[in-house]
Amino acid sequence: MSAANQGPVSGSLDRLRSEIDRMVESALNQGGRAMDAIGFRRPCTPAVDVTEQPERVHVAVDLPGVLPDAIELSIVGNMLTVHGSYPASTAEGGQTHLSERPHGSFKRLIPLPASVNADDIRAESRHGVLYISVGKVETAKARRIPVSGASHADL
Repeated sequence: MSAANQGPVSGSLDRLRSEIDRMVESALNQGGRAMDAIGFRRPCTPAVDVTEQPERVHVAVDLPGVLPDAIELSIVGNMLTVHGSYPASTAEGGQTHLSERPHGSFKRLIPLPASVNADDIRAESRHGVLYISVGKVETAKARRIPVSGASHADL
């Protein structure tokens, strides 16, 4: 098709196809740096486990390399927020050929499965995992309810 026969839509599609081809080629050649440049890489989000026991809710957050001083915790209602930053690479100078470890800031909102007591919370960082334990409020704790009524002998 000659340039004279191309309409505005056809020309736009050709430019779009060319731009996508350029981005894919860049990603194939440069890996993670290209993915960062075109915005395809997801921000680092720490993995989380949440477990519930009768008296407490326990949360484990994977934060390898993050020092306790670099972690901020807050709780509002039953929403726990973990905020901090992964340390930058320690290699000075040179060219990075592969970068897969998390770096930069993160923020994770973790909904807790029960009403909790914000004054009864403990947090400890061990071996790259942040362990958080939150006590439940009295109304959220399961309790056995006796059922009264006539026995079969009374019927």
